[in-house]
Amino acid sequence: MAISEEAGLALLRLATDNPSATFRRSQEELLQRLFRSGVRVLLVGPAGWGKTLLALLATRLIRRAGGGPTLIVTPEVTNAHRDVALAERLGLDISLWTSENDWHTVGASWRGGKLDVLLINAVRSGLADLLARLLAPPAPSVGLLLLEHAHTLSTASPSFEPTYRHIQQALHLFGTGTRIVLTAPALKEAQESELRALFGPDLVTLRAPVAQRALLLQTAPLKSQAERYAWLAEHLPQLEGPGIVYTGTKRDAQQVTEWLNFRGIAAESYTATQAAQRTRLEANFLRGRVKALVVSLACGGGMPHPDLRFIIHYDPPPTLTDYYRQLGLAGIYAPARALVMAGAERIHGDETEGRPPALVPTAREVQQILTVMQTYPQGVTPLRLAATVNAPLSRIRYALHLLTLASPAPVKKVGGRWRLTQAPLPTSFLIRLDRLRTVEQESLDQVRRYLELAEGHWDFLAAAAGVDEGAGAALDPAQEDTAGGDDRAADSLALPAPLSTDADSELIADARSFLRRGSILIEPRKQWPPGGLPRYRVRGRLPQTLWARQGKALCVHGDSGWGELVAEGKRTGRFSDELVEACVRLYHAWHPVPAPQWVTCIPSLRHPHLVPDFAARLARALNLPFRPVLVQTVARPPQQTMANSTRHALNVDGTLRLTERPPQGPVLLVDDIVDSRWTFTIAAWLLRQAGVAAVFPLALASHYGMPVEMPIAPPQAAAGESS
Repeated sequence: MAISEEAGLALLRLATDNPSATFRRSQEELLQRLFRSGVRVLLVGPAGWGKTLLALLATRLIRRAGGGPTLIVTPEVTNAHRDVALAERLGLDISLWTSENDWHTVGASWRGGKLDVLLINAVRSGLADLLARLLAPPAPSVGLLLLEHAHTLSTASPSFEPTYRHIQQALHLFGTGTRIVLTAPALKEAQESELRALFGPDLVTLRAPVAQRALLLQTAPLKSQAERYAWLAEHLPQLEGPGIVYTGTKRDAQQVTEWLNFRGIAAESYTATQAAQRTRLEANFLRGRVKALVVSLACGGGMPHPDLRFIIHYDPPPTLTDYYRQLGLAGIYAPARALVMAGAERIHGDETEGRPPALVPTAREVQQILTVMQTYPQGVTPLRLAATVNAPLSRIRYALHLLTLASPAPVKKVGGRWRLTQAPLPTSFLIRLDRLRTVEQESLDQVRRYLELAEGHWDFLAAAAGVDEGAGAALDPAQEDTAGGDDRAADSLALPAPLSTDADSELIADARSFLRRGSILIEPRKQWPPGGLPRYRVRGRLPQTLWARQGKALCVHGDSGWGELVAEGKRTGRFSDELVEACVRLYHAWHPVPAPQWVTCIPSLRHPHLVPDFAARLARALNLPFRPVLVQTVARPPQQTMANSTRHALNVDGTLRLTERPPQGPVLLVDDIVDSRWTFTIAAWLLRQAGVAAVFPLALASHYGMPVEMPIAPPQAAAGESS
């Protein structure tokens, strides 16, 4: 079947809210291709190019011709609101499926033929089972299957998502006439070959070349947090137009936003937990009300902004494919800059600051998981596995999902628990595991090498991420990048001048002062870890009468405020008097109630004098008695060697005890670093059991949590408009 040019243009203008929008070359041809029954297409192009738009335009035309609905499957739903809004503008009935709770509402509407589009979050176990339920008769025949972020389907990709691969087990459920469309920001040859093996040799690859961007790529090895804050404060006001600042964590996104606002720069934070505010935030950004949108990397791809002028990465990107995706359309319609602020020293072996640890497990960790599962014939949860397997919980879950892809699979999920099957671990699984670990390490090395480049950034990025025309039909030159856009091409734009990579010394000092004005809340734990603590013989819920009170930490571990002094004290074996004075100010601003009547501290056999010396000096400054009533009876490995919260708890189990009956009044409980909070929890439990009225934890630094009490009054009037 063919569609008329008038019908396609009418829908395009409706979707883009642009009465003069036109298709770029080959986009109408692509739409015609998507209208053919049974076609299989792989669309490769940058974020914001319009891949989903074209699929939804095809959906509207297919439905108008009496065809079946569209099923969109994606491993990432943080930006699903854009797809929903686009579909609704086209008059399509669309729903989003995110959990089993959606079955009686969304599932019923789909099976009843009431939906035009169903969008599914694929990062869930049992995707094949879910699709089997959704597609069983009398469900309608699917007209179009759209698989977004297809690069995560390939084991040759560092972003490989095992739960997404369950779509392969469900392909037979779709009719021969179902159109299958895969989208990806970029692909390397090995990834494309694997996708062709998964979806058949008739998979047609269509690419959108972007080699003519007017995009200047830079790196700036600014080592400290204060240097990066100072650089942003100095340079963002000088840059044209709006832009994006990417951070590795939600905490950094919010704190950087506070700093920019404090310096009079209009900025808003945009994180994966702000679903209800995304529409407002994006609207303000697109309308020029925000100079910088500060986005956590968990939000995924780039913003489809037609006039994006700068993209700054406060932390290194997870992979160079992610980096390319986050560049979006920058440099295509206007000259733009992209700069990574952090140098290669921010990457350390298995873990990068501002990003989670490696996901791919070792063969030893997989074998540990299978061995532990033998003792749980009725099934076991990942949290329970974490008590024995010293690996991050995310890696344990990833390993379980990887195991389900083996043929035959040695594990299966039943309800909320995982069980062993009768199948042994196949050799092919270990080969795949080794390949995944190699790809992951190579990806980390690529990011490191990119950060060390003095020049040639674009060539390196293109080769590493697979940003080349490769095999298959090309969609046209760089000006053809989003349906309905204007006719400006990057080859008619001049590259902007490079930016200075130095940070102003006065602004660095201002940033340090700014970072010293906050504190971190330490929330009390209310439940013992799964399986409890066998040496203390406790499990289940912690009685409220034995909780710690809400505590405080002076700073974030490693920050450029007080964090540098904390690190220096750890190195030298003595915390400075300046930290004592800072904690005194924090204590008086905090004003815990009921007021502590004495001070004690967390003991350590490894560093017996470090914390007691600091706590005693703090007690004198607060005019309170110091009583070291806790001792550590057994030396255990440092908590930083424990990879998950359950292991943290078990590492402290049985190691602390009271040496005497403590004073009964409220106490200030001091430690240097707080991470999982289990040491504070157990110490507070012991003290409360002994009759202490209240326990207020105080730490010098925290590995988690959001700074509070940040300053809101800027030193100058806030600039509410983009320059």
